[in-house]
Amino acid sequence: MSKRLGKSTTTLHGVAEADRRSFRRFTHFAQQSLAIVLSGLLVFQPMLANAQSVSASTTAPAANQPGVGTAPNGVPLIDIVTPNSQGLSHNKYDNFDVGTSGLILNNFKGEIGTSNLGGVTPGNPNLNTTGPASVILNEVTSGNRSA
Repeated sequence: MSKRLGKSTTTLHGVAEADRRSFRRFTHFAQQSLAIVLSGLLVFQPMLANAQSVSASTTAPAANQPGVGTAPNGVPLIDIVTPNSQGLSHNKYDNFDVGTSGLILNNFKGEIGTSNLGGVTPGNPNLNTTGPASVILNEVTSGNRSA
């Protein structure tokens, strides 16, 4: 029950064979693409779960915004803010999520220090005039929950 119309054949239901082949190719491509994306998510999901996000507060005074960086071995490194006259370093953050690799609160006055987590790390420039803090207060001032 098919008749020849140009280059395609019309079937009983009125769908051209060429259109059906194109649709099958498209669905096969879509299935393969979905499989690749899902496989990638399986691989990268643990990395995303362990990702850490630490960011200094954008609304706090500059005196309360710590330096956020990375130690030479890749462990996150926080240069705490300059302590006050009582030795308190009050650091304010928008996000303070610590991952499995940990986090270094840099309270070392000097050029180069050694950390168990970070190995050889640079000293904290915020401590050049005062020396190390005796108390480090880390405060999340945004509405973001810490993980």
